[in-house]
This record gives sequence, C-alpha cells and structure tokens, in this order.
Amino acid sequence: MEQERKKLIKKIDRCGVHVRIVLSLAGIWPYEKSERKFKYCRWYMVVILFIFNIIGIIGFIIHHRHNLTVMLTGFGIGLSLFCVALKVMCFKYYGNNMVIINKMLLDMTNDQMNVKDEIWKILVQPMSYFTGVLYPKISCSGFSLVVVMWTRPTLAMLISYLKGNMTYARFYPTRYFWTVTPGSWIWLAHFFVELLASWFVVSIGVMGDNWYSFTISKICGHFRILNYEIRNLPFEEFTLSKIKHFHKRHQDLNVLAELLGELAGPFIFVVTLSTAVMLCTTIFQISQMDVITIGKISWPLVYTSYKLVQIFIYAWGGELIKMESEAFREAVYSSAWTDAKNKLVSHSIRMMMFQRPIVLTACQIKPITAELFSGLVNTTLSYFFLLQTINEKS
Repeated sequence: MEQERKKLIKKIDRCGVHVRIVLSLAGIWPYEKSERKFKYCRWYMVVILFIFNIIGIIGFIIHHRHNLTVMLTGFGIGLSLFCVALKVMCFKYYGNNMVIINKMLLDMTNDQMNVKDEIWKILVQPMSYFTGVLYPKISCSGFSLVVVMWTRPTLAMLISYLKGNMTYARFYPTRYFWTVTPGSWIWLAHFFVELLASWFVVSIGVMGDNWYSFTISKICGHFRILNYEIRNLPFEEFTLSKIKHFHKRHQDLNVLAELLGELAGPFIFVVTLSTAVMLCTTIFQISQMDVITIGKISWPLVYTSYKLVQIFIYAWGGELIKMESEAFREAVYSSAWTDAKNKLVSHSIRMMMFQRPIVLTACQIKPITAELFSGLVNTTLSYFFLLQTINEKS
C-alpha cells in the first residue's frame, strides 16, 4: 500500500519537477546545500535583461508622451516586465522560505503514508485536481502568450517580405538612446534580447504561479485530513498527547501559510495593482480602435485573459486557505470534546477554537482572498473611466 501511494505522489509531483526545471533554467529555484545545483542562468542576468528592455520601453513612452493611446501600449508591457523582475527578486530574497515550505510539505506527506484509505483520498484530492485541471490550464493560458508574442512580429515581417516591401518588427515597443538600424547586427542583437526576455517573462510568471497553486493544494489537503481526524475522533481517544499532536500539525500549517504569504505577498500586491492598470490600458486601446481585426485583437484578448486568470489564482488560493482554517475551528467544535474527562484536554480544545482564521496577506496590507479579484475588477473600471475623461479633455 505504501509503495502504491509513493508512486501516486511521484506521479503528482511531476508537475513540481516541471516547475523546478523551468525555474532552474532562470536561476531562481532555491536548492539546499546538499542538493546538486542545475542553474543554466544567473538570476541577476534575467533581471538585467528585463531592465534593458524596460529602458527601451521608457524611451518609447517619452517619445510618444503626446499620444495617450500609443504611450499606453508601452506602459502596460513595461509594467509586465517590472512585475516579473520583482517576482524573480522575491524568489531569490525569500528563497529560504521556499526551501522550508517544500521540505515541510514533503515530511508531512511522508508521515501520512500509512493512514486509512479514506483519509488518504482526502489528502491527495486537491493535489490531483491541481495536476489534472489547474496545471494544464495555467500553463496553456500562459504559454499561449509566447506563441502570440513570437508570431506577431514574425508574421508581420513575412507578409511585408512577400509584398516586396520588407518591414522589420520586434517584440516590444522600444526606443533606445542610440540608433538601431533595421536589419543591422545591432537590430539582430536587440531582437534576440527581446526574444529571451519574452520567454523568461512567460516561463517565470507561469511556473511561479504553478508553484504557488501546487503549494496551496498541498496545504489544503493537509488541512482537510486534520479537520477530518478531529471531527471523527472518538471521545475515549481524546487524550492530551493526541490534542498536542493535532495542535502541532495546525501550527505547522500556520507556519507554512506565513512563509508563503511572506514570499508571495510583495509580488502579488504589485501584480494586482499593475494588472488593474494594464487591463485598463488594454480595454482603453481596444475602445480607441477604428477597425477591429483578428491581428489587432489577438494580443489584447490573450493577454487580458492570462492576467485575469493569474489574479484569480492568487485570490482563489488565499480564499481556500482561509476557508480550510475556518473549517478547522468548526471541526474542533463539532468533535466529541465535551465528553472528555480530562480538564486539560477541554482547556486545550477551547484554545484551539479561539484560533483566528489563517489569512494570507500581501505586504501586511491587502488580504489575499476572493475580495482581491472583485476589487481588481472595480479598480480596472475606475481607471478606464478616468482615462476616457483625460482623453476627452485632451
């Protein structure tokens, strides 16, 4: 039985292996000292790559500062690059948090290898849902951005070449403080740099979100089996040692949530604010189009869908943690603790019921719950109407 369960966990962890490989390619996967390191790129090289493109986008914005619609095109993409660069720095700065989270979850899962089948099914259900449903959707929606980003300039150059009037195009709207002659070796170097940047933007963003979702699914699985065991514990087994064991497991889950919030909080906060601005600018650009074609609308639609999915994942994950921690208090209250004869047991149970729900917070400012997503939609609409007013006055 234990071998079969290990095979199942190994199958589920394949998604984690994919995340590990991609983040290692970017040089941001944290390794323990005893592990062999596979870093094909240094993280600061990725950040420099983003900064280089951001400088070009800033130059584009300054050059088109009198044209609001054109200027917003560069503004939204520049924010995207900045957010991914921030995510890279968060993963590096809080890399130890990531190592502790992965190790604690692995140890907690190994401790449950010999539990009853019904408990085991409760544990692996959220993980199986992630690997079977969420992981493919997050990956497909994210990497479709790469396809669109790489296809647009390639098709534009191919079509112009077939028409006999070659027009050179790149991935980002940039304008540098030096001359970039189309078709020259300097142009090719910029094209390659933007090509790499577009890959890292999507791969780091997608796999970072996948790691966050996978971690949430594991924490929820352990919360659910803890709640199940407490709710179904016979009153004769309500011993002080058993209650201490439950309390220890709950504290571990609390620590995991705090470490996850500390790591993910900064970039979730910034990404949420910037996404509201980017969605607003995207909707505004669509509203300013005289003729809407598939070529014009493909990028805004794919990009908007991905950003909405991204924020929904953050909010949904935090909401799940909150719901499961609230279910823990209900499970404790619903158990047979009133029949326990030991007063210390009753006192410990009451202390567990007084625990506050675990809520992930972004920079200790904004709770990461379902309200985060609804607030994003409201903020986006507010920014959109503001832009329309500014455009009408100008």
